Amino acid sequence: SDAVRLRLRSVGDEGVRLLLWQEVHPTIHGGAESWVRDTAAGLRLVGHQVAWLQSDQIQQALRTFRPDVVILGTLHCFVGLTPVIWLADQRVPAIWFLHDYWPFCGPRMLMKDFNRSDQSCEAVERLCRPSCGGGVGAVGFVNRFHVATGCEGAAAIMRRHGLNVRSVVEEGIDTDLFRPGTEPRESGPVVYASAAGEDRWKGIHVLRQAVAGTGIEVRFLTGLSRPALAESLRNAAVYVFPSVYQEIWGLALTEAMASGCAVVASDVAGARAQVHDGLGQLVPAGDAAALRAEIEYLLEFPSVARSLGEAAREHVEREHSLEAIGRRWERGCAGVLA
Repeated sequence: SDAVRLRLRSVGDEGVRLLLWQEVHPTIHGGAESWVRDTAAGLRLVGHQVAWLQSDQIQQALRTFRPDVVILGTLHCFVGLTPVIWLADQRVPAIWFLHDYWPFCGPRMLMKDFNRSDQSCEAVERLCRPSCGGGVGAVGFVNRFHVATGCEGAAAIMRRHGLNVRSVVEEGIDTDLFRPGTEPRESGPVVYASAAGEDRWKGIHVLRQAVAGTGIEVRFLTGLSRPALAESLRNAAVYVFPSVYQEIWGLALTEAMASGCAVVASDVAGARAQVHDGLGQLVPAGDAAALRAEIEYLLEFPSVARSLGEAAREHVEREHSLEAIGRRWERGCAGVLA
């Protein structure tokens, strides 16, 4: 770690100048916006200079901020590829951090029937069929950058499809904001989950099936400000993450773990990297019966839920705080500056 910091500090006495480039959806705000905010905070915390770009004005940003490294987030829908193509021809080190499977999967997120199904397509275990219509032919272009993603499981899928994923940078959150509360947690047959809609790939329908007829209430956290969300999670005893696609990293899941919730999550790429070694419970994606069994177990044995939540909080505070993600990105930036 010290050697990494020395290499980075050699770029300038005030640390590396990093430009985070992340488009923003005009109506939906979620993980991408959280990622750019918290990543910037983590990098500043460990001593680097950070600017954001959320438009297509990359040429102006390079002239005015003069970054040592550009870190691109999800860029393909609203910014468009023209400014990204321009950046690829410059001599500025750039890391493209893939939040999704866009380069070969389009908007389908590795699901059959273009997001209208909860069944994984062939890309999860093997190569896509060229006739599926989902690919956008951008693998070679993306590989002109230093490609990174959020977990090893997603990296393995991407590599099978020709992406040269060079780095895995697990994400983190503000563990001062998302923290356990001092009041007793919710008692009774109640679980919490996050939902921005009924998109099938998020598995909300599986959660509804799991609790049907059980008397268990699901409280959905949606449309809340960050402080209000954090406050709600402090009261939650059990949090459910029922995603059915190979989600790369669940920031909502990390927030719940940091808040001391016992979590039940689908065994998909990102959640598998987040929930392990006694930090929560994993169930097969789309298996409502297995999900019900784990939820009922944690509600029946609150001492077990409490122990899982405490272990999850300790892990996130140690491995996924703002400082921890700042250090991870230091290592990633050192790799492109070497």
